[in-house]
Amino acid sequence: MMDIKRILRRTAYIKRSRTMLIQLQSPLHHRALILWVVVGFFILTSISSVMAEIIRANPNNYLSLLRGGLSPGDTLLLEPGVYDDPNDVPGLPIFNMHGEPGRPVVITGPETGDLPIFLGRATHNTVRFDNARYIVIRNIEINGRDRGGDGVKAQGTAHHITLENLKIYGVGSDQQIVGISTKAPAWNWVIRRCVIIEAGTGIYLGNSDGTAPFVNGLIEYNVIMNTIGYNMQIKHQIGRPSIEGMPEKGTTIIRHNVFIKGDNSSIGGSARPNLLVGHWPLSGAGSNDVYQIYGNFFYQNPGEALFQGEGNIAFHHNLMVNHFGDAVHIQRHNDVPKNIHIFFNTVIAKGEGIFVRGADANYQQKVEGNLVFADQPLGGGDQRNNFTAAYGEAPNYLNNPFGGLDNLDLFPKAKANLSGPTVDAAVFSRFIDWDRDFNGEKHSASIRGAYAGKSQNPGWKSQAGIKTLRTLDMEPPSAIQDLKLTREGDSWYLSWTASADDGDAGGPAYRYDIRYSGSEPGQSNAEWFSLASPLSFVNAPALPGQKENLLLTGLSNPSNLFFMMRVADDAGNWSDFSNVAGASVVGFESMEFSASVEGNRVLLKWLIGQPGRIQLLRLQRRAPHGEWTTLTAFSYSKERRSWIYQQYEDHVQEVGSYFYRLLFVLKTGEIGTFPEIAVNIQVPQSHLLQQNFPNPFNPSTRIAFSVAAKNQQIAVPVRLFIRDVRGRLLRTLIDRALPPGYYEVTWDGKDFRGADVAAGVYFSVLQIGKLKFSKKMVLER
Repeated sequence: MMDIKRILRRTAYIKRSRTMLIQLQSPLHHRALILWVVVGFFILTSISSVMAEIIRANPNNYLSLLRGGLSPGDTLLLEPGVYDDPNDVPGLPIFNMHGEPGRPVVITGPETGDLPIFLGRATHNTVRFDNARYIVIRNIEINGRDRGGDGVKAQGTAHHITLENLKIYGVGSDQQIVGISTKAPAWNWVIRRCVIIEAGTGIYLGNSDGTAPFVNGLIEYNVIMNTIGYNMQIKHQIGRPSIEGMPEKGTTIIRHNVFIKGDNSSIGGSARPNLLVGHWPLSGAGSNDVYQIYGNFFYQNPGEALFQGEGNIAFHHNLMVNHFGDAVHIQRHNDVPKNIHIFFNTVIAKGEGIFVRGADANYQQKVEGNLVFADQPLGGGDQRNNFTAAYGEAPNYLNNPFGGLDNLDLFPKAKANLSGPTVDAAVFSRFIDWDRDFNGEKHSASIRGAYAGKSQNPGWKSQAGIKTLRTLDMEPPSAIQDLKLTREGDSWYLSWTASADDGDAGGPAYRYDIRYSGSEPGQSNAEWFSLASPLSFVNAPALPGQKENLLLTGLSNPSNLFFMMRVADDAGNWSDFSNVAGASVVGFESMEFSASVEGNRVLLKWLIGQPGRIQLLRLQRRAPHGEWTTLTAFSYSKERRSWIYQQYEDHVQEVGSYFYRLLFVLKTGEIGTFPEIAVNIQVPQSHLLQQNFPNPFNPSTRIAFSVAAKNQQIAVPVRLFIRDVRGRLLRTLIDRALPPGYYEVTWDGKDFRGADVAAGVYFSVLQIGKLKFSKKMVLER
């Protein structure tokens, strides 16, 4: 039996059309409606499809939605605002929440504009995981307010977690306070494009005693700056615990990050490197795992080296600048260095450049192809084919190695001769992107340092910002050619072979875009793909040549669905379309689907023959390049009529084109869609304040209005406020310039002090320039 809270939460999103509600006025009909909602809901949730369910949340209801339960594939879309209920717990408690491979639970703020802000407290970590898997958190801001809690923390086992586009600050009251932390077993985490500013420690993965391993991570394109202690540390591992699903071997990749410790850094006995990685288990599972660390920018550390590591490490194509002291220390922390490969780095260091100490002589420690300017350039390891010079000679070879972050330039000068004997590729070619320079360009094995070229740097400039490779990498991944839809028992899978980052060469690609439709592709794959529905989430691509599988649950007979996919690299280059996986479309003898538009109101009508074949029908909408969102759902499991007519009125806020479709699930389990229809919402022709809804209301009501385009103005001053019958101002809801369009706000029945107003008559007043509009509202208590 499904959790009752989840039933109540989901039924809040199931709406009936006005036509059907009019027919249900008697108590008997009310009971029938309740029964219909509950039965329809169970049908809706029991048929697990590949569709993404988008659930909108705000600071007032998000905790109840979290506690009500989110299913695999759900997206909780957080509105901008401040999330801090003083009467409840803070932040995001992600406890006992489980997505599935290819269908994670996604919790996200909007892609553009203001982000939702979660405030921290001393009593809790702000975002916290326990018994969580296949979860995506993206596009949020965390302000710890220096109260003492971590920004993000795995307090219990958590795996397949993605943190993307987070901004974290206010977690720097002490060196032990962390921006992102795992103090429990964690694997297959992705930490991408996060900005962590002035934390005690930026990222701390694993536990200090080695008992909570962090395995198979991908940490990329982050900015971590001005921390007190580590920008980032991954702790050593004393063993790989026996936990279901934990990998026994793998690789953790740390690439294209910015690690800065110029200000706010501790010194003396509390000083810490920008990045430190500990050893893997000394024997058994995980003992042969590798850190692959490349394409990162390390800048300044007044008390320690920029990087320190032990165990098995590949460290290449990094830029390193420390005008205070040392750059690379390969040395014992909890155990000794073993397999070490340091190649094609550019290093500027006032003290030591690259030093290897106390390594196990039974393993290789290669130091080759590096460009090092330091008072003491190299020490230890098997040194070959490096270019070294004194710290003060760097300006003779590099454009501006002693500039600040606003004009630093480590690109070789036009006249610099940094070539030498070709490095033996066989030693390094097993590592990801071993032949790609700091900018992502092809790197000749005869050129020393992190850059392949010289003269003017055409790529990303070293700075305190997120690194990008988009300007240079123009070669897309190869297209998938073996996409297949196969059945194993009651489950259906998509399977394919992973392609490489650049054509058929290089490391793994960056992401997939897999889409499906009930219509078979025609002559234009691009047109079909633009109209098809995207899967809500797909795991990051595997290494080239590996087989990948994606479970499509709930498809007892998906013969009416067609799938196609593309592959992208981290520079945004997309492959060609894959082959098509799927079969013929299931049809209906008769069907009509139409839409009419009045302002921002869209009236949708449909007439279907043989509705008894349908078990569930969903009306869905999407904006251009957006995902399909379910507006309402209908169950026809007991429908006996030969024809069914229904309608639904949709209100949209933004001007532009929208697409609508009817998605059906047959009693046989087949899933398909009727042909889509498109509508265009025009710019309003006149200013208008609509009657609030509901009215009368308790405790809140929605107020909609439109702003017209006048005299080609981009935006006009708009003021929306509430007054009582005596004309007194109670609350201002909007007071700012707005562009032409349709808007809707909610009044919660409170005055400007946050106190509930008494029952009675009130007025919503819209003022645009010199024009005023007013509507009467009735509040019942």
